[in-house]
Parts: sequence; C-alpha cells; structure tokens
Amino acid sequence: MGSFFRSEEMELYCLLIPRENSYNLVSSLGDKDLFHFIDAEPHIPQFTRLYSKQTKRCDELLSKIDEIGQIMNQFGYDHGLGKGDVTNFLNLLEIKKKSRKQDEQYYIDELEKEIKTVLVDIQKQIAAAHKTRMNMNLLVEQIVCLEKIVPLITGDQQIPSFSSLSEDQSRIGKIIGTINMSDSLRFQKSMFRATKGKCFIYAQPIETTGTKYKIVNPDNPNEEIKKGVFLFIYNQSSLLEAKLMRICQSVEANVFKLEGDEENLQLDIQQNAEDYQKSKELLRLTYKHLEQIFSRLQDQTEEITLLEQYRLHLVREKQIYHHINLTKNTGAVLKAYVWLPKSEEESVIQFLQSSQDPRYATAQLHPVSTSDYSKLTIENKRPTKIEKNQFLDVFQEIINTYGIPRYREINPGFFSIITFPFLFGVMFGDIGHGILLFTYGCYLMSTYDKKLHHEDQLYKCRYIISMMGFFAIFCGFIYNDFMSIPLDLFGSCYTFQGKSKLKRKDECVYPFGMDPVWLDSQNSLTFFNSFKMKSAIILGVSQMLLGILLKGLNSMLQLSALDFFFEFLPQLLFFICTFGYMALLIILKWLSSFAPSEAPSILTIMLNFILNFGKLDPNYDNILGYIDVSRKQQEKLQFYLLIVAAVCVPLMLFPKPIFQYLFGSKSSEDQHIQSPQVLEIQDQEEIQSQSQHHTHHDKQHLKQQEQHTSHESFSELFVHQVIESIEFVLGSVSHTASYLRLWALSLAHSQLAHVFFEKTLQSSIENSSILGLLVGYFIFALITFGVLMCMDVMECFLHTLRLHWVEFQSKFYKADGVTFQPLSFKTSLAQHQIYYENN
Repeated sequence: MGSFFRSEEMELYCLLIPRENSYNLVSSLGDKDLFHFIDAEPHIPQFTRLYSKQTKRCDELLSKIDEIGQIMNQFGYDHGLGKGDVTNFLNLLEIKKKSRKQDEQYYIDELEKEIKTVLVDIQKQIAAAHKTRMNMNLLVEQIVCLEKIVPLITGDQQIPSFSSLSEDQSRIGKIIGTINMSDSLRFQKSMFRATKGKCFIYAQPIETTGTKYKIVNPDNPNEEIKKGVFLFIYNQSSLLEAKLMRICQSVEANVFKLEGDEENLQLDIQQNAEDYQKSKELLRLTYKHLEQIFSRLQDQTEEITLLEQYRLHLVREKQIYHHINLTKNTGAVLKAYVWLPKSEEESVIQFLQSSQDPRYATAQLHPVSTSDYSKLTIENKRPTKIEKNQFLDVFQEIINTYGIPRYREINPGFFSIITFPFLFGVMFGDIGHGILLFTYGCYLMSTYDKKLHHEDQLYKCRYIISMMGFFAIFCGFIYNDFMSIPLDLFGSCYTFQGKSKLKRKDECVYPFGMDPVWLDSQNSLTFFNSFKMKSAIILGVSQMLLGILLKGLNSMLQLSALDFFFEFLPQLLFFICTFGYMALLIILKWLSSFAPSEAPSILTIMLNFILNFGKLDPNYDNILGYIDVSRKQQEKLQFYLLIVAAVCVPLMLFPKPIFQYLFGSKSSEDQHIQSPQVLEIQDQEEIQSQSQHHTHHDKQHLKQQEQHTSHESFSELFVHQVIESIEFVLGSVSHTASYLRLWALSLAHSQLAHVFFEKTLQSSIENSSILGLLVGYFIFALITFGVLMCMDVMECFLHTLRLHWVEFQSKFYKADGVTFQPLSFKTSLAQHQIYYENN
C-alpha cells in the first residue's frame, strides 16, 4: 500500500497480450485502476497505429451525439449529456454485458448503426418541418395578399380608371405580392425609379395578431417574420416587366398571379386555406415523430439518459483503443509496457492465471529486469502514486499545483496538513473571526452531499477551511484578541494603583496567551510589534530548518552520499550557525531580564557577528549569560560559528561537480529524468557494425567531439552548482525576511479590527445609544464580512501559499515528477464529464 508521506514503489512490467484478446483484456484492466501504460513506440505517428481507425470512429460518433444533443436543446428537450453518474453507468454496463449475447467489442457496430439512424431520421424530419413551414408561410402570404388586393381591383374599393397612365387600359400591368417590411421602402423607391414615376404603388403591412395565420421563421418557429403586401400598377411593356421582376427577385419578394374573375379568386382563397390546414396537420405529425425520438433518447436508467449512455460508452471505447495503440505490435502478440505498484504484482498475476475466462489466462506479465536486459533496455521516469482521501486531497492539490512530487520523494503535503492552516492562523489570529471561519467550514462538512457536491471546489476545501478557522482561534487565544477586544479569562496579573498606574502581582504568570492588560496599555502596539516580528522569525527558521532536514532524509532514502555530505550537511551547518543561532538569541532574550538601558539588540549582535568576527558591543549585556556563558565565551562561540558557516560555502560549491565529473555519479536530482525510450540490442549491434567502417579521421573527429562534450558537461555541472549554492546562501537571508509577512499581516488584521470596532460601535457603547448600536452594528458586520472575512482570508491564504511554495519547499522539493495515471474508466469518464460541463 502507498502512503501520503512518500509515493508507492513502482515497477516496470511487460504485459504480453494476444492480439485477438486485446480488447477484452484491456477492458478488464480498466476496472482495476492499476496499470499505467507507456508508449512503447513513441516514434510512430498516431494515425498509423493499429487501432487508429477505431479511435477516429469513436470521435466521429461522439460528434454525432453532440449534434443530436444540440438539436434536442434547440427543441427544448433535456439531453442529459454530461450529467450521468459514472459509477451508475459502469454498474449498468456490467448488467448489460451479462444480458448481451454478442461480444462486447462488437457492440459498437450496433451502436454506430443506431446513432446514425437516429441522426438521419432527425435530420429528415427537421428538413420536412422546414419545408412545410416555408410552404405554410407562402400559403398565408397568398391568402392575405388575395384578401387585401382583390377588393382593390374588382370590389367596391376598386381603383378608378388609369387613363393618366395609358390610353389603352389593356396595356396596364399589375404586380402583387409580399415583401419583408425591412425592404419595403427600398423596394418602392426602386420600382418608382424604374417606371420614371408612371406607376401606382399600394403597400400595407400584414397583421396576423388575433388571426389563425402566422408567418414564422422556418429555422426558428418562435420568431415571427414581419411582412407586407404590395400592389404595383404600371404601363405594361415586355422590357419594363422584365426589369421590374428582376427588382422583385433582388429583394426576395414573393410575386403572385391574379387570374380569373372575383369568384375564381375567392375559390383560390378557400383552396389555399384548406392547403394551409393540411400543412399544419402534417407539421404536427412531424413534430410528434420528433417528440417520440427525443423522448426515447430522454429515457433514463439509473438517472442516466439513453443518449448519455451512448456517449459514455463511446468515451470508454475510445479509452480502450487508445491504450491498445500504446502497445508494440509484434504480430500475433501485443507487447505493452506498464507501470504497476510493486505490491500489486502477485494479485495481478493471480488474476491473469486463475481467471475462468481463457482469454485472460493467455496473457503474461513479467517485470522488465535483468532477465530481459539482453533484449531490452528501458529508461523511464517512474510515476508518482500518492494515496489520498477527501481530507488529504485539497492539501495534495496545493502541492501538485506547484509541481508533482518526484518518485519516492518526501511529499510536502504530509507536513502542510499542519503547517499550512497554522501559518494562516498566525496571520489571521482572532478568536471571533476564527470562530466564524470554523463555523463555515463545519457547515460545509455537514451539508456535503457526494452526488451534488462531488466536483464543487468550495466543498472540496471544507476540511482546510475548518482547520484554518481552528488555528485562527488558537492563535487568537495566544494574542488574546476577540475582534480587537481582550478577554480576561484567567484574571490579570496586574492591578491598578490609581487611574493609570499598574502593578504586577508577585510570581504571577498568565496561564495561556497574553495578559489582557497588554492590549489596553500605551505601549501595546510596540509590544505586539516586537512579539509578532520575533515569533515570525522563529517560525520561519523552524520551517526552513525542517525543509533542510527533509533534504537530508531524501538523500539517505535515495542513497545519494554526494548530496548528503556535500549539500545537506554544509547547508544544515551554515543555516544553524547563522539563522539558527539568531533564533536561539531571540528565545534567550525572552527568557532573560535586562535593564532597559542594557538590553542587547539582536540586530546589532548579528551585524557584529559578521562584520566584527563575533565581537560583542561592550555597552550591552551578553544574552548567553542566561545559560551561564560569559562574554568572552560568547565571542569565541560566535567566531567559531562564523568560521564554520564560511567553510560550508566552498563545501557546497566545489566537491559535488568535481566528483560528478571524475566518477560520473549522478545525484538524486538527476535520477529518473530520462524520457521513455525502447532500444533493441539488435539496433545497437547495427550501429556498432556501421561504426567499424568509419575512417581514422572520423574516429579522431568523434574523439574530439566527446572531449568537447565532457568539458561542456563539467562547465554545466559547475554553473548549476554555483547557482544552487548562491541561491541557498542568499535565499536564507531573503526567505527569513520573507517570513516577516506573518508579523505584518497579523498586525494589519488586528489593527483593522480595532479601527472597525472603534469607528462603528465603541462610541455608541460608551454613550449607551441603542440607535447608534443598531446602525453601527450593521456597518460593523458589513465591513467585517467584506474586508476581514473575505479579502483578508484570501490575502492570508495566498501569503501562506507563497511561504510553502517558495520558502519551505525550495529547500528540498524538486517537483519534477510524473503523476501515476492508470487506465481507469471511472477516473477518465469522470474527467470527461467535468470537461464536457465546462465546455
């Protein structure tokens, strides 16, 4: 079993799979979540792989399903895509496998036929509905046109004689039709200019409100089109008529013919009305058929629609063929190279051998080790598998955002479980605000529902929010700060003598945290400044020292003597002799009692420690006197510490690149860096046979190239080590200063809380104003929530993140690992669901 402290041990195995059983075997392995496939032939393009056509086929069918889903969405039907529960689908799939007579790998043929049939049927019905709506629009336009124009020609509203246009009434031409209202004015101007003003134009919009007729957009039945009828009378001539008809075509006007007398025209209106009703009935039947198709695709089994089942099955199918394509095709047998947890080897071999299905028993699994070294050499970056659960997931996600842990490297997430919320609490320390944050975290934990909130990012953070609130309460008790109000929980050690003078009780020590008197004293800000600043330095030095110790532990676990003796030990000694000594001085100064004029300055001591080779300022007492160390002994100790720190710098700088150059040894930083490669010994022999034909001149040239390469590699090693050493030495200073953000943000939080309370509630409390309390409390609550509970929480979180990523993890964490990604249908389908929902 793996652990959260270090990744699980991995072993590279060769899995021999009979080609005819490859689908069923890989399908079974996908349910075990154990096999991390690597590409056995990375140089071969994807489109030439064994099952590239099958993966392309799955992609095409998935695009067809998306098209069906879009059509259903347009018609107001819930397609359910991206909403199915993966676990329910996999359980449903197992049930269907048992009831299905044909082999699983051939089910895709049936599925493809079904999807294509459904899509073609839907497209035909939509095309038929589109054509029917266009025909209905044309009938409505013709009916309305005849109803409005016929009375103008033959009825009581007949237009008078057109003698002004032509002496021969038989030469008068008429054009009637319909046009979009947006083009009506432009159309009238064009017709007027074409006839040079010798025309009569009648135009009126079609009003369908309150009638049984509607003119709708064929592509969107919910969108009504505004059209108008027109009557155009002109002097008839063949050339002019052709010109006018071209104008009608340019604006997409529908032109109708007027033939016969008034009685025949009325019969035409009735016939068009009957045809409209028939078309309407045909459209209803078309929609009914579409509704039946969509309803069948909406049918749910285990809360998963049929269309979603099709999609998930195709995603699973694509995963199977994709992983088969990662194998090496040797004819009748496929050779797969997989990473497998070492602890699972026996169970997997037992599964393959004891399976009742003969298809699995033919597969063979064996480690790629010395037994196969004569045939195969593989260098591969081992994947990192870290066991985690819902509680640990958010902490590991914080670490993985910076970088994946290297194989078998100590996982910083193990320590961040405590250090992350604790450092947040140091900056956010307040009893009241911590209770609010802790209560919110508990609310998220109590209302969490796996089905509803499985992918909700806020609910994923419920545990870390609760812990941040808890440590904020803890640090709030240390600061004795409840929304800027001190709490007298254990009784103060000071008594008032007069109005402003305080006297400390003999041998009285406040049991936990700060005495409440300190928060109301005149030098409160100065005292807390000093306390929080020095506490921040001690915490920073402690965490960085932990990081250096973890580097040494990594070196021992990876059996890297070079890193242990020439990186870890010099860095540890340098850090302890400088900043570790400074932290010790701070603690001893707290424990000692000095006269105000004789209290030594830590800053002065550290400056003299470097500039004056450890000499102390004669005007101040020595801090180490608390542990019975004289001034001369302290100066001698500081001199020796400075010498040790100075010697550690060249030890970090020179030995490691020299040893690497002379002996070719690799440090733990260089292990497991190579990308996957497969080299056949036969290919190596061919290269060697070809090299024998090289001339003597070529050999000399190659030798010179090798020497040049070796010199370059040494220079690269040396430059890299120089950068590492300088970064550590200078980083020790800058990183220690960076931890002062703990002091700065904690002070800012307490001062903001104090200002908010003072400006909103304090005066109302002193004056006993109920109205002022009500108004002030509303403003106080609003500002507290917006500034302290939202902005300041985010600010403290980001600064805590920075301290872990840069100051702590830079001491030991390489973060260049590869995540263990086994073939897992449950994981891949869940990731595909998230991607589908987001896109």
